[in-house]
Amino acid sequence: MLLEVADGVAKRLYETFGDGYPIYRGTVSQGLKPPCFLLLMGEVSRRNMPMGRVFQQVPMQVQYFPGKQEGYAEVSAVADRLYEALETIPVDDGWIRGVYKKSKITDGILRFDVCYQGMLQKKVELDKMQVLTVETGTTERER
Repeated sequence: MLLEVADGVAKRLYETFGDGYPIYRGTVSQGLKPPCFLLLMGEVSRRNMPMGRVFQQVPMQVQYFPGKQEGYAEVSAVADRLYEALETIPVDDGWIRGVYKKSKITDGILRFDVCYQGMLQKKVELDKMQVLTVETGTTERER
């Protein structure tokens, strides 16, 4: 599910902002070409639940590096669009909702945090019955 969340966030960014904004993942030492987005995954947590389920939280941070001509108003407008765009993201088997959304602009760079939560079902391997023998018949009652 971890890569599905990152893929879902990238897809929603692309749908919202288009080709003009490259989307990078993980750490990039050099070569960012603003305006662009950088996706970072935070500390993932999993908690075992009853009936073989697992509750998982995947925090993501979307950093927006504006172009040279963009001011505070333009960066704030990007933040507003992110709140809407990252409300839900697609994953293989449906959609998941982002919670705990917050944004902060520091040194001209937007940092947008969102957490995606979901239940996973553990795959449990059961021993399968090899052979089943059934005998049927009727009994006659004496009269």
